[in-house]
Amino acid sequence: CVRGGVCVVAVSGWYLLKGREREFARRSMLIGAIVGLVGTGAVMLSGDSSGVHAAKYQPMKLAAAEGLEKGGPRAPFSIVPGVEIPGMLSILATHDIDGVVPGINDILNGYTDNEGNFVPSVAEKMARGRKALDDLAVYRELKDSDPDSAAVVRKVLDRNVLYMGYGHLEKPEDVIPPVPVVFWAFRLMIGLGMLMALLLLLALIFSWKDKLDKKNWFYIAALCCIPLVFICGQCGWIVAEVGRPPPRS
Repeated sequence: CVRGGVCVVAVSGWYLLKGREREFARRSMLIGAIVGLVGTGAVMLSGDSSGVHAAKYQPMKLAAAEGLEKGGPRAPFSIVPGVEIPGMLSILATHDIDGVVPGINDILNGYTDNEGNFVPSVAEKMARGRKALDDLAVYRELKDSDPDSAAVVRKVLDRNVLYMGYGHLEKPEDVIPPVPVVFWAFRLMIGLGMLMALLLLLALIFSWKDKLDKKNWFYIAALCCIPLVFICGQCGWIVAEVGRPPPRS
């Protein structure tokens, strides 16, 4: 919706810039702005739930997106390196200013989560993952010929199966994504998203108040936002996929 709304606003601006189909362009700009702003609200709600989900199930992605090496309660949100909002990351990730957000080093070395459970170090997860892979091979060999022994092996396998993906890693640092790429892609996504929201809001105000005449600067700005809205979306995919560690961290 956001991308479509921006494109409709921009094309409408092009028509107004050229003096063509002015009444049609005004109405289409209003519709595009409304749809885009509704989409912006939906993206914000979705982003909030995605952040909470990432904090719980993919904490390394969140730590990389924030460049957070040492986490804990009241974790700060980094706007750019050296400029932080104290406690904001904890609020965004856990909806609690005292919520624990682990950093990269915490995830590597082990930490205690918000429910009081100790999360093992990556090295321990790797050892348990390799144990799970070995037990899986043994279980497959025994399940038909020796069901009783297979059942015993299966119990041990079930305790370690969660970490099976870690068994394929060569070293603990393999779970760390390229932090600069994820960090700056996240900020570019947020910055461009805010720019798109501003464009749509201005389009709504100008259209609603019938003040679109002779605003060439706005028409040109809207046209410039067409490639930017696509870049914004691709930055989101970079954060989602490049930031995804090999196994669940």
